[in-house]
Amino acid sequence: MSVHIDKERNTYYVMWREKDIEGKISQKIKRGFATKKEARAFEENINDIRESASFSQLKDRYFESLMGYASEETIASRKRIAEQYCKSLMPMNIRNIKNQDMMEYKNYVYSLDKSLSHKNRIIQIVKAISKFGYEYYEFPNFAKVLKSFPKTSDDVKEMKIISPDDFEKIRENCSNEVYKRFYTFLYHTGMRRGEAMALQKTDVNGKHVDLNKSMRRPNGGFRPLKTVSSKRSIILDDIAYESIKPLLDTEGDFVFGEYEALSPTTITRIFDNACTKAGLSHYRIHDLRHSFISNAILNGIDIVTVSRYVGHSDIEMTLNKYSHLLKDSEQRMVDRLNELYSKKRKNRRKSGRKKPENVITVLSRHQKSPINRAFFDDGANYRNRTRNLLITNQLLYLLR
Repeated sequence: MSVHIDKERNTYYVMWREKDIEGKISQKIKRGFATKKEARAFEENINDIRESASFSQLKDRYFESLMGYASEETIASRKRIAEQYCKSLMPMNIRNIKNQDMMEYKNYVYSLDKSLSHKNRIIQIVKAISKFGYEYYEFPNFAKVLKSFPKTSDDVKEMKIISPDDFEKIRENCSNEVYKRFYTFLYHTGMRRGEAMALQKTDVNGKHVDLNKSMRRPNGGFRPLKTVSSKRSIILDDIAYESIKPLLDTEGDFVFGEYEALSPTTITRIFDNACTKAGLSHYRIHDLRHSFISNAILNGIDIVTVSRYVGHSDIEMTLNKYSHLLKDSEQRMVDRLNELYSKKRKNRRKSGRKKPENVITVLSRHQKSPINRAFFDDGANYRNRTRNLLITNQLLYLLR
């Protein structure tokens, strides 16, 4: 490890070597230090951590490294989970954590009264901290032995499709007009809640909508969309457009909420109340998105178009979630092909295509022709070569 001056930028940088996850040695550089003293302090800090660091210290370094790569909310959320569920690991020296310690920690996480997804999120955070220490400080990858808990049939949440009749009942039991239009918009676009919350009037051009941002809460500001594919332009159907048309003439920048976006807790609360009044309390707000995707696929829209429209990261994600809806698609394909070819056969029959005639029929018909009658009259000299040649040519032409 060494400190160097960057003459072009007039700053200092630290250079050192590290092992990657496969054990290969690579050179690392940390730039941007205004003074040599700051660069030295960074160098000493790395050396101190390499010598004897606790899980708590490594955890702090890990979350500092996420700045610029993850949102502040995401970092804060993961940090809260680590501080709440990794208390037994915090004082432990990284080099002294053994496989047995990880086994005991895994049993602790499994005993928590939390959902399987939450337990696996805890495991993934610990593994990420461990991998970070291995890559940047050459610590043992102590959490490599940890595995995510497998899902059982009880852990798989069934996606619920809201039928048009059920959705109409939900709308009828929603007294707030703006929220009613918000739910209608989600049901007819498959848009994520955060995408619709962040929708501004400048994003709407007739029935065309540009989706380029999201929002988690009104006071949190805009945030990037979930994936690169989430940035998209879509065309609204008639009902979706009619649901927002009156709101475009209101004051403020937001389509829903005028000067301030709708609150996610209020969105969920009003939706839950409307479902309860309608006797449909088993639906969730995200089921509006599931319903749009499912209804589109069930009505024959190709899955590539659906995947792009709703902003999935790739078609594989759509297939993994909704492939069960395609089980009847093969039969529908065969039925449509049968219908197509059946129509073609009927059209051919209606076109009146003539059956091929035999030689006797052709001769009989042409014998009666005024033009050729002379060639077939009794007593005619059939050995006339010119006459015979003419008859032969006519027969060959008709039999082609």
